[in-house]
Amino acid sequence: MPWSRFAGKPERIDEAMHDRARSLMGAQSKSKILHEASLGAAGALVMRAVRVLCLIVTFGAVAASSASARAPLTPLTIETRTGPVEFRVETARTPGEQARGLMFRRSLPADSGMIFLHARPQVLGMWMRNTYIPLDMLFIAANGRIARIARMTEPFSEATISSGTPVTAVLEIAGGRARALGIREGDLVRHPHFATAEK
Repeated sequence: MPWSRFAGKPERIDEAMHDRARSLMGAQSKSKILHEASLGAAGALVMRAVRVLCLIVTFGAVAASSASARAPLTPLTIETRTGPVEFRVETARTPGEQARGLMFRRSLPADSGMIFLHARPQVLGMWMRNTYIPLDMLFIAANGRIARIARMTEPFSEATISSGTPVTAVLEIAGGRARALGIREGDLVRHPHFATAEK
């Protein structure tokens, strides 16, 4: 009989069987733990990969949004006493676009800018909150004539910069450009917004 090697004591067979069973269960438990740990590591890798992918997609969307927010550029010409000056400008039409404006920009090309458009003439107020670079602000009347120029506005200032008179647009360009290009109050701005401006 198989149990004879245990001196004919069935209880010792039971103990041996229990020991064997415990050993097998222990091995299975260890195997299960290792398997779960393996799955956990794999799951962690998968989650890490998903997070990286999400970051890539997010940054891509932000970059695309940023690029689209700055395009397309519209040609704009200012007729000065010494001749026409050409710009290519971004357009801020919506409340959100106008609230953000040129905030957080660290530079502005010499021949570019941003124009803020309004449907009806009104006294407009601007400020320089979160704006890192000095700007020249050209307040433009409905007929396309520059009504006022605020030169070299102070970065980060929250002081109100008023048009002083009803206007329908404000053009922001790099600080000092108006003086350098000979742009003065009374000069004519040619832009689709002023389609009916004097010729």
